[in-house]
Formats: sequence, C-alpha cells, structure tokens
Amino acid sequence: AKNFLKRALEFHSGLADAYESLGVILGREEKFEEAISWMDKLLVVQPQSVMAHTNKSLYLMRLGKIEEAEAEKSLATVKSFAMFGEEAKLKKQLELEKRKKEEDLLRREKMFLQVLEIDEEDTVALYGMSDIYFLRKEYFKTIQNLEKVLKVNPKYSSAYLLLGKAYEATNNQLMAKETYQTGIVIASKLGDMMPAN
Repeated sequence: AKNFLKRALEFHSGLADAYESLGVILGREEKFEEAISWMDKLLVVQPQSVMAHTNKSLYLMRLGKIEEAEAEKSLATVKSFAMFGEEAKLKKQLELEKRKKEEDLLRREKMFLQVLEIDEEDTVALYGMSDIYFLRKEYFKTIQNLEKVLKVNPKYSSAYLLLGKAYEATNNQLMAKETYQTGIVIASKLGDMMPAN
C-alpha cells in the first residue's frame, strides 16, 4: 500500500489522502517520527487538516513528547471549530440561495397565472408553469401543462424537450423516447438547434 501511495503522489503531489494514509500506516507500524513527517507534508498541501494535527498529537504522545502532543491537540481543536464554522456558513448560504430560488419561482408563478387568467391557451405562460412544476418535481402536472402547450402549438420545440424529461422522471421511457424523436424532427425543421441537440 505504501508503494502505491508514493507512486500516486508522483502523479499528483497534492493528493492529501495519500499523505494522510501513509502517515497512518507508518503510525500503525510504530514508525512515529516518519509518520509525523508525512503529517507535516499533509499540512503543506492541506493546511486546514484536522486529522494531521490529531495524528501528530497521537504519535508525539507515543514518543513521550507530551507538551508537543498537547500543542498539536489544541491546533486540531481550533481547526475543527473553524471547519464547523465554515460548514455552518456554507449551509446558511445554501439555505439563502434555496429561499431566493423559491421566491423567484413564486414570482414567476404569479405572473404566469395572471396571464393564464386572461388567456388560458397562452403557450408561453403554460410552458412557464410547466417549467415551475418540473423544478418542483411535480411531473404529472408538468406533463398535463405541456400537452396543452403542444395542443395549441405543435411546433413549440422546447416543450418536447421538457416533456421528454418529465416522462423520464416518471419512468415512462417509451413516451420519453417518442417525445424526443418527435421533438428532434420539429426542432430541426424550425432550425431550433438548442432543443434539437
């Protein structure tokens, strides 16, 4: 395993897992000084590594270097708190983005529904609602709306693409394939290369 890990590092010198694995293996072999040197190399490529400090602390303890071991343990604790802080920040950012997307969907939905109150066969609004339903994973509503779109305008090439995806999402592979094939013909005749592709 050590030889393979060293060879992996020859190809990719930034492979943090390889440094950590080598250090752990050497630690199990009780080659603590060498194990520590690999953990130091890990910290060069991945300065925020909690495990590098944790393992170093363990190996220093085994070597009887208590003060150094405690210092490494403290660094591991500090970095783990920092890591949890970053994770919390990322989670908050993702939740904010999700909320923004949902607000945007609600705004679009309101707009499309207003248009459909005036003209229930407006293909742009029907397609827009289909897209919203698809994003919300309401695939049967997506299919119903897109069938209305294509009834009003059988040449609406993007509708075939979304309809095919909705059929795929409901595990109706046969209908998905037929829809895509029809859509390719329509889109190609119209020169709508994005949907055709």
